Amino acid sequence: AAEIAALRNDVLALSKSTAAFQQIANEALAKANEAPEAPEAKEAAINAATLRGAVADEIKALSMTETEIEQAADGATEIPSVEDVDPFYLAPDWAEDIAEFISADMHGAIGGSSGAGKTYPLKQICAGLGRPYKVIAANEALDAETLVSSTQMRGGTSFAVDGPLTHALRWGYVLIVDEGDDIRRGEALVFNDALESRSITIPATGEVVKSASGFSVWFTSNSMGDDLGIYNREGFDESLKQRAKKVLAKPLSLLEETKILMRLKSPSGESLNKDDAMLLAKWGQAARPLHFGLAGNDPVLRSLPSTRTLVAAAECWLGFNRQTKATFRPWKDRKKDIRECLWYDFASVCNEDEIAALKGCN
Repeated sequence: AAEIAALRNDVLALSKSTAAFQQIANEALAKANEAPEAPEAKEAAINAATLRGAVADEIKALSMTETEIEQAADGATEIPSVEDVDPFYLAPDWAEDIAEFISADMHGAIGGSSGAGKTYPLKQICAGLGRPYKVIAANEALDAETLVSSTQMRGGTSFAVDGPLTHALRWGYVLIVDEGDDIRRGEALVFNDALESRSITIPATGEVVKSASGFSVWFTSNSMGDDLGIYNREGFDESLKQRAKKVLAKPLSLLEETKILMRLKSPSGESLNKDDAMLLAKWGQAARPLHFGLAGNDPVLRSLPSTRTLVAAAECWLGFNRQTKATFRPWKDRKKDIRECLWYDFASVCNEDEIAALKGCN
């Protein structure tokens, strides 16, 4: 729609340039006068034809090619929609500041351990601002070329297709790079110029794409703030970190997790009572040090029991799927302790040492 509006404005402005058209008509008329046999009707016809030809040539010059139109249409359909804020969301204490940075199209990185709450709050902040966003999962195979553009074929013709970084920059939305520290440093440097100059050059075509309003990049990182060396990643290049606002996400407190768990409601309206919610949250607070190996102890748990783990257990207790609202027989009708719901969401894949450690810290 923006391309069409710009084209329409250019054509309208061109049609008002009567002086240029009149000069073309006068030149045609002079040529006609040089031929004695040319009547006035012929002069008028030459004038009109020349004018129409000039307008047609200018419109053709302004028009997009068929391939360009297809590319624009494909790109427009991939623009993410604005999401609704999850009523289950509990904003961390840094959310308001991050919202202001995103409103100003600033870039940033949120560090913290797995399960501390990084990507989910970012999504909810964008939703609250009415900002579209797209999440891409970083990994060691993600390279600079993929982030910028790729070449595809259509109808025997090759053309460049925007990669996720270029697409977000061109259309103006928030790109969330999940586990951004997992990208190899040499490949991640493509972000540097894009973040600072707010533009990117597509190597295959030489096109320089300037950022639209609303563009920003936010990374999540397990390595940033990882003083214990648990995640053993190379981490962000310092030059990239200098181009981003930085915040460390902390795990939720006992009261915060209890509050979140009590927000859960089944389709029939049932929710956790405070005692069950706090019992589940206390289990999470007691189990996490077993993953980090705090207080001089060696780490025992291979995975971290996150707030998401507790929520999944609570869904079993109440007997429903929070995403689809589909129901099943509640575990509260057949189990005595809500912590038994942790079996399929955590404990079933624990080895004997992990289970013994969990029982020991009860």
